[in-house]
Formats: sequence, structure tokens, C-alpha cells
Amino acid sequence: MIPAGATSRARGRGARSHATLGPALAVLVCLALVGVLIAACGPSGPTGTAGVSSPSAVTPGSPGASGSNGGAARPTPWPGNSVLGIEALGVADGQIGAAVTDLNLGAAEEDLVRMREAADGLSHLGDDLLPNMEKLRLNPAMVPFADRYEAAITSIDDAATRLRDAIDAGDAAAIGTATEDVFAGLAAYTVLKPELADWIRQMPEQKRMLLN
Repeated sequence: MIPAGATSRARGRGARSHATLGPALAVLVCLALVGVLIAACGPSGPTGTAGVSSPSAVTPGSPGASGSNGGAARPTPWPGNSVLGIEALGVADGQIGAAVTDLNLGAAEEDLVRMREAADGLSHLGDDLLPNMEKLRLNPAMVPFADRYEAAITSIDDAATRLRDAIDAGDAAAIGTATEDVFAGLAAYTVLKPELADWIRQMPEQKRMLLN
């Protein structure tokens, strides 16, 4: 997750970076961000899990399958660690959303301090979340989701690290490129959110089965 204390540390470093930016460089940064925001906020393609095997699809042994007597079949129990992995991803989803809100506000308000703070938080996602992928892969049904989730988080982590470093360096062109890459990674993550929500909805029953 985004570590506690990162906000205050990032704010201090970001403030120093912002203070070193001259008016001309600040203008270049703002122009770069305008292009990024136009691209990010333009018409989007269809999202969701079209073409992707959804955990709620009716397959033998799945929660939507029916037993021979026409009643609902008992859901296939997940490995215990898979339950913990999905739970961690659910908690992180809200934290990612908060960081994205800060990034959007920072870009809209031309506030590099706020942008750096958000980028610093997102740059820790790989270390915090990717260890959960092995927990998910214990459940064969979750392997495709885990692969796509790992790719999206790795992309966000890498781009956010470059954005933070570009702000520290006062490099307007690199800020624009890295911001665009952060939004691209977040777009890939957003496509996965409906599938993540499907897994999260199954967690209470899975936890109950673990305890019985």
C-alpha cells in the first residue's frame, strides 16, 4: 500500500523541486500537461471484461453453476492465500483512487508539489502489491487476472517513479512524457476493476467456507 508518512516526505521534497522551477520552465510543464490531459480525458474505448474470462462466468464448479438437482452449486473454495491476496488488492484499490485524484488535481492546478506526492505514492505499488500475485496464482481461475494486474501495476509503478524523478529534476519534457505513461498504466488498471470487483464480491462466502 502507499506507505504512511510518504505524504509529508514527498511534500517536502516536492516543495524544493517546485521552488527551483523558473517561470519559463513552469510554462513548459503546463503546456506538456495540457496535451497529456486532453489525451487522457478524450473518448475512451469500451471497458470491462469483454473478451476476458470473468470469475462470475458459469462454468463447472463456479459460483454461477447449477447442481444436478437444479439448485445453485456450492462455490469452489479458493486457497486461503488467494482470499488474502484479493483482500489486499481491494484495500489498495481505494488508495490508488485517492492517489489518482491527487494527481489529477495537481495537473489541473499546475501544482507540481501535489503531483510529486501522488507519483511518489504510486511508485511504491510494485513493492506493495506484486507479492500478492503468487497468492492469486494458487487459484488457477485467477491466473489470467493476476498476469494482467501485474502488468498494469508494473507500468504504473515505473511511470510514477519517472514522473517523481522528472519533477525533482525540473525536466518539463520528461514530466509530460511520464505523466502520459502514468495515465496509460492507470487506463489498463481501470479495465481490470470490474473483474477485481467480481472477485471481491465472492470474498465473504470464501471466508465463510475457510472458517467451516
